Amino acid sequence: MCLGSLAACGGAGSAPASSPAAGLSLRSVNATYPVGLTAVGRQVWVANTGSGTVGPAGGGSTADVRVGSLPLRAAFDGRLLWVTVFGSGDVVAVDPARHTVVRRVHVGSQPEGIVAAFGGIWVVQQQAGRLIELTPSGRIEQRIRVGSSPRLVAAAGKALFVSDFGGNRIERVDPRDGTVGRSGRVCNGPQGMAAAADALWVTCTPDNAVVTLSLPSLHPLGRVTVPGEPDAIRADAGRVYVAATTGPTLSELGTDVHRPSVAQHWSLGTDPPLRDQANVDLLVVGTRFWVSSPNGGRVIAGRLPGAD
Repeated sequence: MCLGSLAACGGAGSAPASSPAAGLSLRSVNATYPVGLTAVGRQVWVANTGSGTVGPAGGGSTADVRVGSLPLRAAFDGRLLWVTVFGSGDVVAVDPARHTVVRRVHVGSQPEGIVAAFGGIWVVQQQAGRLIELTPSGRIEQRIRVGSSPRLVAAAGKALFVSDFGGNRIERVDPRDGTVGRSGRVCNGPQGMAAAADALWVTCTPDNAVVTLSLPSLHPLGRVTVPGEPDAIRADAGRVYVAATTGPTLSELGTDVHRPSVAQHWSLGTDPPLRDQANVDLLVVGTRFWVSSPNGGRVIAGRLPGAD
């Protein structure tokens, strides 16, 4: 992620025409340049990059917790919400029940992607090109080299996967000993990742594409065009959804890993493309979804078609 004025920066197939949210039941809640979205119990918490806070979407400013300059992403470990604070180089643990900061770990090097998995908290250091493991107490357990400009991290099966946006590949990390395996060239600017149908689905934001890779070997399987800078990707209940920055838009993908397709495509707004100056995020839980819109200053919530 290159934050532009907010911070210094270091296929086959085509989509159907975008419909203006046809079949979706939408509402929006205000947020301050929102990026990361995380489910915390029955609430959705949002990283308000513009105000340096995290809090429940729609909870109002009094419910927000100040964490520092440019919070980007968050992961919930079942007890604490861990937030990457890009501007200060910190990872901050928030108690969402008490709305208080309980731990602050300085890691430096532009922390961005984060996931709670395998008993630890895994954080991508974009500037240093490393993946670090934090224990639940906040101690740094491992430091692992993972490419030239890594962005995000996801857990699937017995491994962690890191998108190396600058190196155009995916890194596979064994959480037990930090052993790294690398894919070949995947696309320009791989970013979001999700596991579904025994494959890793990867958004290639500058390429306007989503690619599928075999697990765990990371051999290429398929590719589909998704317009508008596809960014965040999530799998839920056997379905795969992608949020693109232009609009933003939401797409549902067909899950044939060898011939992925865009099954449905909805416009959620009229925002211009972010051009790698920020990111949108996507959360899907059952029949509900949430998409962050930084330039729109809102989180868009909706119910997927066919929901009761």
